[in-house]
Amino acid sequence: MVSKSLLALPLVVAFLFTACGGSGGSNQEPSGSSAPSISSIDPSVEAAGSPDTPLTVNGSNFSSSAVINWNGTALTTKFVNSGELTAVIPAEDLAVGSYAEISVTDGGITTGSKKLEVTNPRPIVTSISPDRISSGSSSITLTVNGSKFVASSQIQWNSSVLSTTVLSTTRMTTQIPADSLSSIGSATVSVVSPGPGGGTSNVTSFSIIDTTTHYLAVDYIANDLAWDSVHGKLYASLPSSNGSVG
Repeated sequence: MVSKSLLALPLVVAFLFTACGGSGGSNQEPSGSSAPSISSIDPSVEAAGSPDTPLTVNGSNFSSSAVINWNGTALTTKFVNSGELTAVIPAEDLAVGSYAEISVTDGGITTGSKKLEVTNPRPIVTSISPDRISSGSSSITLTVNGSKFVASSQIQWNSSVLSTTVLSTTRMTTQIPADSLSSIGSATVSVVSPGPGGGTSNVTSFSIIDTTTHYLAVDYIANDLAWDSVHGKLYASLPSSNGSVG
């Protein structure tokens, strides 16, 4: 004969199993429900060469310990509220055109990223020095003056890119080899900046000229000579055919 207490034992065990969560943890909170996320950034586009620039990151579930990342590097971050963070992008990170990944790390969790585009401006050339040289000259240093030059801008000689030193946003230099100056003619000088943004500047002409002094021998007997320096002409008073003075 089976005791009534033994018959009730499976029911007690089943009850304890359910109460302890043995059915699969149905009372657990879904993971990630309070994870930080980014909805937008401002600005999303910034010009290369800009000074220190404020950055706002909008999203949700930010805490006071949240940090904005620039290409994975943490920026000094100000917590505004659970949906807004701010930081300052250093000028050196905006020196040249690039694409930056903006993310937020909070409580050991890093969000997905938003892309910030740093765009190079289109360069402008205002003058070159020198702007002419004698054919057959040795190599020279060419200075290009203008505006909106960036660290990655390069000088072009007849559309060929030359090794360039960028001195500032308004001045660049390069070396023109002697073999590019061997023949009389002209060359085009421009500046190109890579993307994002960027482009090719206006074109300026460089002249390669003939400065050889030419002499013309004239076999005449003249009574007098007169030099016209304004028009570059030499006048001669020639004897008449009958021997009288002309």
